[in-house]
Amino acid sequence: MAQRLEALKRIKITPWPSGIDETWRRTDPRLFSKEKFALASDGLSVAFDPPAEYPFQCGSFGSQKAPWDESVMQAIVEVPEDTDSPGIGLLQVAFWQNGAYFLTDDHRQHSHIVQIKVNSDLPLGGAHLPLVVIRIGKRSRMKILLELNARSRGVSLFASQTRIVLDEGARLDLMLMSDCDSEVRFYDHLNARLGRESELRLTWGDFTRGTTVSRREALLTGPGAEATMRGGHIGGETSHLDLRTLQLHTAEVTTSNLLYKAALFGQAKSVYQGLINVAPTAQMANAYQLNRNLLMSEGARADSIPKLEILVDEVRCTHGATAGKVDPEALFYLMSRGLGEAEATHLLLDGFISEIVSGEVPTDFGVYFRGRMQERLKKAMEARL
Repeated sequence: MAQRLEALKRIKITPWPSGIDETWRRTDPRLFSKEKFALASDGLSVAFDPPAEYPFQCGSFGSQKAPWDESVMQAIVEVPEDTDSPGIGLLQVAFWQNGAYFLTDDHRQHSHIVQIKVNSDLPLGGAHLPLVVIRIGKRSRMKILLELNARSRGVSLFASQTRIVLDEGARLDLMLMSDCDSEVRFYDHLNARLGRESELRLTWGDFTRGTTVSRREALLTGPGAEATMRGGHIGGETSHLDLRTLQLHTAEVTTSNLLYKAALFGQAKSVYQGLINVAPTAQMANAYQLNRNLLMSEGARADSIPKLEILVDEVRCTHGATAGKVDPEALFYLMSRGLGEAEATHLLLDGFISEIVSGEVPTDFGVYFRGRMQERLKKAMEARL
């Protein structure tokens, strides 16, 4: 493809991120260096679980039936250039392999959850770069559960990219779950482009145990578009998660709302870098961003860097960030009612995380999310004792 050839030419002259770049000051970019890894020829698979009857196209890019129609190509081409980490972005464009596609026609509605699992089994020094493309047609409604799982037999690279296009009036409820071994270097880039009056409801849970750079981007390019993004992370041992979010408003009367929560144990570290960008053409935009962190040990650390870039007058934009320990008064109250310290702490943590799936998140997503989070919390609490 032309995109691959162009990326191959440019990657040779494009510098890799360095520690002097503002977005990479808190995460060592050398951990993701392309010189450290080689593309693994096998071990990457896609599992699809759609209902028996479904009004969409779906499958693996590794199959001979994978479509290369205008919908797929446009979803790939329309993603703006990676200005945060251009070297890594070009690497993904040039060498992406396998992955999944999901395409719907216009005016389709489906109440069942479509499950997509991208599973990676990496050798020492190996790299997998899967691509997931999702395009929802005009006035269509879909619910998708996407899982990205990586297992490794040594230090390796898993660099996934998910590209979403919502046409006019489309709505997508997407739950994204990431689970990678401690020796996996995980670079995850999700980019969603929202058309006129479309709606994205993204919920994600991060269970990675190694070094992770995760990007979540909502581009509200159509008037009346709305994006709600809610995510949670439970870090333990020496895990390091660097989350970078972008809420880009370029059309008028658009709305974005982001909530990210992290509970950190052991020597875990969380870095949150969030940007709300409102263009001159985005009159009456409404954007909100909130990051909350719970530090469950003396060695845990959380850095929050929320940012606003507002280039128009008629807007409403707010942001906030907090970091601290479990409220001692709330803990004392629960213990005074007969709960042990560990049980009371677990209950408070469950409430802290459960806020992510309150409100507009579909009930079936919420049940699944809480179940996965409770499993991870239990393991983190057991390691803490």
